[in-house]
Amino acid sequence: PSCLELSDVAVSDITATTAQVSWTNGSDDQSAWQIALGTEASFDKDAVTPIDADANPFTLTDLTPETTYYIYVRANCGEGEFSAWSQKLAFATKSSCETPTDLSVSAITTSSAAISWEKYGQESFNLRYIQGTDTTVVSAVACPYTISGLSANTAYRVQVQPVCAEADAWSASITFRTECASLVIDENGWDENFDALTIASEYTPSVRTLPSCWSAINTTTYSSYSVYPTAYYYSYTNYASSTPNSLRFYSYYYSYTDYDPQDQYAVLPQMDAVNTLRMSLKARAYDTYSSYDATFIVGVMSDPADTATFVPVATFKPTSTSYSDYQVAFNSYAGAGQYIAIKMEKANASTST
Repeated sequence: PSCLELSDVAVSDITATTAQVSWTNGSDDQSAWQIALGTEASFDKDAVTPIDADANPFTLTDLTPETTYYIYVRANCGEGEFSAWSQKLAFATKSSCETPTDLSVSAITTSSAAISWEKYGQESFNLRYIQGTDTTVVSAVACPYTISGLSANTAYRVQVQPVCAEADAWSASITFRTECASLVIDENGWDENFDALTIASEYTPSVRTLPSCWSAINTTTYSSYSVYPTAYYYSYTNYASSTPNSLRFYSYYYSYTDYDPQDQYAVLPQMDAVNTLRMSLKARAYDTYSSYDATFIVGVMSDPADTATFVPVATFKPTSTSYSDYQVAFNSYAGAGQYIAIKMEKANASTST
């Protein structure tokens, strides 16, 4: 026969309502197939309406949980020609009360997050979210489910179980952190000295450490300088204005080695009414040599991830290794940005900052 029989029919990735069928073609030109599916071992494969399959493997859907199925597969060679049916193969779908897997989180805001998961044919679930020692259980929810009423900038852990499950049949956890809320600066002000941060490694940090809701931009491709700006600690020499940490920017230029220096940005948390604010900060140079002079520009960004939105407000250039005080008023800023940022210009042939 010109339409050759298939072989090696197999079923895998079985869930409560789906199963994947695969096989080995009888010839390389076979590209369409039919599957006969039944729930009785003695069902007549020629009496049922076959399922047309256009891919190998092919996923059967809308199956009944906890059910034994029997299948045959054949090639559809076109113009009414079919191969012989394969040998019969049996498989059983899983229980619809299977513990959910593949939890994911999306649409995170300051007070909510959307949770989804693999349902395995179940439609009703219990969901619990945990923050510290506090656990909240929401009963009989559908997938996906949006948790609301959360606190801003807070870490949560989420688990799901089907309603039919035993009390301890919770899924594996997924964790997320809610977005930061915009700061409202009142008459008491707001400050950050970086001293509460734990620095992973001193002197030559390998990872960036910043306070919650801060971010940084540095596009250098040279790994030794890519972590800057970062909170910094060095026990041998106290570079900090207060003990023990400081915020360090570090850019290096050398004519014989490409260190790929780039502008560096430390972006503060989102703030309301930026043009009503005034900022005080302390800064020092790494060394008194003029080649270590750094130019800092304080400005405002509308998008904390896009340097093209940076609008300069004030410029200063520390030249001493002692800390100096700098004041920046934002009343001249006329934009709508809510992110104050400190920019250090990249090192060049005359500066190594």
